[in-house]
Amino acid sequence: MKTTLLSPGTLFALAASLLFASCTRRETAVEAGTRTQVLHQGVGADPNDLDPQIVSTNQAAAVSMALCEGLTNYDPRDLHPVPGVAERWEISPDGLTYTFHLRPNAKWSNGDPVVAEDFVFSAHRILSPAFAGEFAYMFFPVRSAEDFCTGRTKDFSTVGVRALDARTLRYELRAPAPFF
Repeated sequence: MKTTLLSPGTLFALAASLLFASCTRRETAVEAGTRTQVLHQGVGADPNDLDPQIVSTNQAAAVSMALCEGLTNYDPRDLHPVPGVAERWEISPDGLTYTFHLRPNAKWSNGDPVVAEDFVFSAHRILSPAFAGEFAYMFFPVRSAEDFCTGRTKDFSTVGVRALDARTLRYELRAPAPFF
């Protein structure tokens, strides 16, 4: 058996290369997420659900907001409303009618287009007495929404949510609601 010793120069070069390799800046999770288009979201505890109409914790809301885009979003600097799925909207002078115009390129994760009827379906679902959505009351400023949710009327067509066409959605309120 023959033993080969490394020269002091070779040992120095090997040590130097290991030292330099350990000093190299590693890619952060944010940089990797940007490169691979993967969202890294710290939420603390597991969300109670991923259904946006059922979530009831801050953790679940954070995940839901990361997964689903609403009609509008908030500007992170001052929280004023900015376009989301709706590229623009109009509010009637009396504050009772909101008309949203959906982006033509808005798509579901499977590639299907997002259409106004999807929002009507969502309102019908959360307001249905059988669903008993915890946050259905958020829709109560909409005309007849509370009556439908509480069972005073069974006819959803009386509720002020309409798909005017595939890309136009209208909400009609019974009274102005600043948060709407």
